[in-house]
Order: sequence, then C-alpha cells, then structure tokens
Amino acid sequence: MGIFRVGQTKYAVTDTGRHRTTAIFSWGTTNVEAYFETDSRVPFLRSNAGDLWLAPALMMAMRHNLTLELHDPISDSRLENLDVAQDIISTWYPDRMSKVVIKAPPSARRKRFRRRDTRAIGACFTGGVDSFHTLVKNRGRIGALIYGYGLDIPLGHPEFEAEVTSLLEQVAAAENVQLLAAETNIRRVLGRGGVSWGYEGHGVALVSLAALFTPLIRTVLIPSSHSYSAATPWGSHPMLDHRWSSPRLQVVYDGGESSRVRKTQLIAHDPLAQKFLRVCYKQFEEFNCGRCGKCMRTMTTLQVLNQLKNFNTFPPQVDLDFVRNFQLAGKNDAARIRDVYELALDYPEHAELASVLSDMLERFDAGLANPEPVG
Repeated sequence: MGIFRVGQTKYAVTDTGRHRTTAIFSWGTTNVEAYFETDSRVPFLRSNAGDLWLAPALMMAMRHNLTLELHDPISDSRLENLDVAQDIISTWYPDRMSKVVIKAPPSARRKRFRRRDTRAIGACFTGGVDSFHTLVKNRGRIGALIYGYGLDIPLGHPEFEAEVTSLLEQVAAAENVQLLAAETNIRRVLGRGGVSWGYEGHGVALVSLAALFTPLIRTVLIPSSHSYSAATPWGSHPMLDHRWSSPRLQVVYDGGESSRVRKTQLIAHDPLAQKFLRVCYKQFEEFNCGRCGKCMRTMTTLQVLNQLKNFNTFPPQVDLDFVRNFQLAGKNDAARIRDVYELALDYPEHAELASVLSDMLERFDAGLANPEPVG
C-alpha cells in the first residue's frame, strides 16, 4: 500500500495582514497545497495541527486505498472513532472507499488548568433552510456563525461573494454573535483526489473548517441535510458527523429530527429568514433563481404556508404552469416534493397546487416503473 502524505502545517501573515495556513497533500505524483485564510482576529492553530487536515485527508486516502501519514500530531483518543467512521464510509461505498492505516506523531500534550471553557458554540451557516433552522432552533446558545468561501460558492465569484458577505454580517449582527469566515480551496483539493462533494466530501470539509476555529469554538453544529428517518449515505450524516469530534471540538449533526418541510415551517415567520433566505446552488448571480428544483420546492412549501409573499429573495407567487411541467431529478427530489404534497393536503385553499404536485409525483413514479430502454 502506498502513502498519502499531509506535510507540515505552515503559517504566514499575508501582505494585507490576513492569516494563511497551508499544508501539502501528496499522493503518487500529485502534490497539492491546501489552504485556509482568515482575518487576523483568528489565532493560528498551532497545537495538534494535524486535526485541521485529518478529515478531508482521510477521505482522500480511503478513495485511493493509501496509508494516511500526517506530519503534525492529531489529538489523543481519535483513532477509535476514526476506525468506526472508516467502517461506515467503506460500507456505504465499497467500490470507492477502503479502510486505511493512519499514522501521525504523538499528540502534543499541554497541561491546561481551566475552570470553565469560555469558547463559543458555532454553527455552520450559509443562509439556507437547514442553516436558518439550526439558528432559530438554537437561538441564544449559538455564539458564532461559521462560513467557508470556496465551499458552497466556488472561488472566483467576487461580486456574489460580496453579497453573501453582507448577508452573513447582517445576520450575525442581528443575532449579536461572531462571524467566523475563511477562504479555502479544500473543496478543490477533495475534487483533485476524486472525492464526490455531495456524497463524500462536504461533511469533512465543514469539519476541517470548524477545526480551524477551535481556538474560538468548542462545539460546531452542522445543520442536517436529511432527517433521521430519511438519512441515506451522504457526506454529512447522523451516524458519521460526531465521529470527527476531538477533545477540543465536539461535532454535532443538528436538526435531524425535522424534515425539510418541518424546518421551513419553523423559519417561515422568522424576520431574518424572510429577508435573507438563500437556497439556490445552480447559479452565483442572485440569492435564488426561482427555477431550479431546490428553489421550486422551497417556494411551494412557503406558498402552502401562505408565507411566500413575505420572503424578499423569492418571487411573490408560485408559477403553477412551471411547477406542472417540472421534471424531478431523482428520488431525493421526489421524496422532498412528496413531503410538500402531504403538507398541502392540510391546506384546502391550495388544492390546485396539491393536485399539480400529485401529477408531478405520478409522472416520476411512472418513469421508475417503466424506465426508458438504454441505447
């Protein structure tokens, strides 16, 4: 078995005073520099720096069936949880992922005599339904919003990034919490390593981002992608996320008790969500295109709840003809539209929308029963 190496963590202060943390990922003939860059308020992570790179590097090593060798130490007591994480991932994706050996120097132990840990609880936040659900549900507990430029928005969209920055700053100010943000290329690095972003990579990227901020946070809440009842193999998962925890950082899969429809119900009357909700990932020019599957199912849910007109980032009304002709992309889309349909049945004034959604689901189910021939 070959070696997947993570080189020494290096620290630099840029010409503009920002803090830049880097390491070289090496496998075969490939060498890629991974980086995080923050403003100067965020201290460098100098103790057990291997924790910063461990989760994404392990996913890449498993993808290539290579022993993972880190130059810098990782925190004590992590290997047992990582062994279970590898069992889960390799069981989900037996043709893509293999269990590997992890090698790292002994933990850099430092005696600390703290009576109380004053670091904050942080929540990953993009402005979407899952993010706002976690924020509203945990309001008063959360002390920091965490965001990574280069994760949900690919690097290279400065004008849209500026709009998202304004969103994040306004929400953080309204909630009286810190905004902890970093620019990173870790999504690109995972892609170079052949790791699928949705099914495999995005969860470990968020864990790595959170590890960067452990001088300031003790817990990170990762907003759930799926409910516990609907959880399928995915990069962030209730069986998996807490396995990435360390003695310095507790990782929590938050919101799994609620479906996307139930989450939307919770935030439907929240003034911040009404002003800033951003769910679209198909384009990077405006918060929501209003035409993709994610926009459509969010808009139809808000329409059923009689709240769509109050959301500034969407058109005020659902176009029924557009919904009538919409083609569902797969089982995940269908499951979430089925939830919206079942909600609409409780609102007689939206009988027509319920009928349109029913027709959409019938077409999808018929396509599964009678798939088109290949070739």
